[in-house]
Amino acid sequence: MLYPHYRKTIETVFNTKVFDNYGGEGIMVSGQCEYGNYHINDTNLIIEIVDRDNNPVQKGWMGRILLTDLTNYSMPFIRYDIGDLGQLKAGTCECGRGLSLMKQPKGRDTDIIYLSNGNYLIVHFFTALFEFYSEVKQFQVIETDFDKLQLNLVVTEDFNCQLLKEIKFKITESAGMHIDIWENIVDEIPATSSGKRRFVIAKKRNG
Repeated sequence: MLYPHYRKTIETVFNTKVFDNYGGEGIMVSGQCEYGNYHINDTNLIIEIVDRDNNPVQKGWMGRILLTDLTNYSMPFIRYDIGDLGQLKAGTCECGRGLSLMKQPKGRDTDIIYLSNGNYLIVHFFTALFEFYSEVKQFQVIETDFDKLQLNLVVTEDFNCQLLKEIKFKITESAGMHIDIWENIVDEIPATSSGKRRFVIAKKRNG
């Protein structure tokens, strides 16, 4: 995922503009134009956004991404659940390309923490939150149970109880309800076998 702080750092260091593309399973799904919109590759695929019961959702609503590849004759993908969450975007782009639009994908389905009040916390919320805390070198949020979070934090010597209290308050405020949050200060957050470091690990749910 190209998180905002990644984009900012790359653009600053290389003094250039970053254009993000989105794809998976060898399928090029969408890419940004000079206006920053994500244009769907309509000539080669069909994208659907559906809820947990596979019903289409309205444009602007978040749901699971289903892909149908129109040009892959050796290994067809028909309504393939790629495991990502996204949103279609209404309207057209000023660039004039005429392709349909989507918002930046929200990450894997396992990167979303669903709360009992109907709200959810996405990985983008946490990356945006911790971007402003230089005292936190690394973080990982684990949903240990419904409405219960564990914060694994790698911190500097300037980190203190007041900052922790502030972080917990902002998470609870965004959740819109009381949730149990407990911290775990660690020396390192290990990467997965693929070499990636997951920011959010949500609890697996059936259905």
